Parts: sequence; C-alpha cells; structure tokens
Amino acid sequence: MPTIKDVLAPAEGLSPLQRKIRDYLNSHPEEVFSYADVAELAKCIGHNNPNGVRMALWSLDKAGTIAKIKVPARKRTYFGSPQAVNKLKAHLSYPPFLKA
Repeated sequence: MPTIKDVLAPAEGLSPLQRKIRDYLNSHPEEVFSYADVAELAKCIGHNNPNGVRMALWSLDKAGTIAKIKVPARKRTYFGSPQAVNKLKAHLSYPPFLKA
C-alpha cells in the first residue's frame, strides 16, 4: 500500500512494482536474478505474482534502469543493480556496465 510520501513523490515513470524491484536490487549489490529465479525475487519483495515480476524485470531492463549480463556457461541472463552486474562481469572478465 502506498504511503503519503509515495503519493507526494514526483513520478519517475516507474510503476510501484518496478520501483520496488529496482530498490531491492540496488539495496542488494551481491545478488543477481535470472528469469528462472523470478519466484524467489517475488518472495523477497513480498509480491505474489511471479509473472508480474518477470514483466517488470523486462521493462526495467528495456528502460536501462537495471543491468543484465548473459552468462553463456550457465545459458542464462542475469539481472541486478549495475553494481552487482559489474562485480559479476569483473569475475567473468567482461567489460563493465555503463549506464546511459
């Protein structure tokens, strides 16, 4: 449920679910999630619809609000904060994520 502070805050162009996911990812710079982990992410943010979380991840990625990395060895794409993805890229020797 939104608080008065949420209602009075300037619009960022993100839905409440998108903001919740973005804030969670930014506050957990050691965690990344793949689409296979969406149910776990939904549980972490207190959301009961994994499909909604999946769509929010997709839209956050398209907007450039979160970072992602394809890991061919795992055959998965992982999403996270730019900090988390940069840490993972450093371990995989990939170039860092640069926010536009």
